[in-house]
Amino acid sequence: MPQTFGFLQEHENDAEGETCEVILEASQDTAYDRRFKELRSLEAKRDAIQEKSEITGEDRQHLLALNRLIQSAQEKFAIEAKRGLDDRWRQWRAIEEWRAGEGKEAYNATRRERLTPALLHKSSDGRTFPFPGQ
Repeated sequence: MPQTFGFLQEHENDAEGETCEVILEASQDTAYDRRFKELRSLEAKRDAIQEKSEITGEDRQHLLALNRLIQSAQEKFAIEAKRGLDDRWRQWRAIEEWRAGEGKEAYNATRRERLTPALLHKSSDGRTFPFPGQ
């Protein structure tokens, strides 16, 4: 979920005494950020249960389930941390972000282009499929 800031922030330049407006743009969470938030949220739930004065049988079941989820989240977090250091992975992710954002129209247009129209054959039962060799 992107974080958006719909306000202007005024900063004062101490040397000249002038003020300028800074517009903060929306930022997109990375996969690393999402995994970090997921892990911290699960750990917070676990800690909330453990802080109770009396732990019931239902709480024990929740703790067991949370421990498995936390272990899985830690593994996913470690994978994203490793991917964050890989230049090829970051380049691939940047391309995918471009395709999803400003390059969406250009990317989809190149996928739709055909030199010849698709010739379809209709079978006796009404199904259509391309002729062999297309």
